[in-house]
Amino acid sequence: MRVAAVQERLASGDPASLLTMALDAGFASKASFNRIFREHTGLSPSAWRTAQQTKNRTPPGLETTDEEVPA
Repeated sequence: MRVAAVQERLASGDPASLLTMALDAGFASKASFNRIFREHTGLSPSAWRTAQQTKNRTPPGLETTDEEVPA
């Protein structure tokens, strides 16, 4: 549950440090957080954050606007 809570924050783009997120989620140390996070996800917390940022990035040319395109 603690890993899932940190994953949600990372996926939402929360700019807080990984240490802050880990401590907020109830981990006692950065080392235990890193170890348990990797066991559950297969990635380090920073690698997981980077993967989420890449996944959520819109490819160039596919940006949306509020303007309607004429038919």
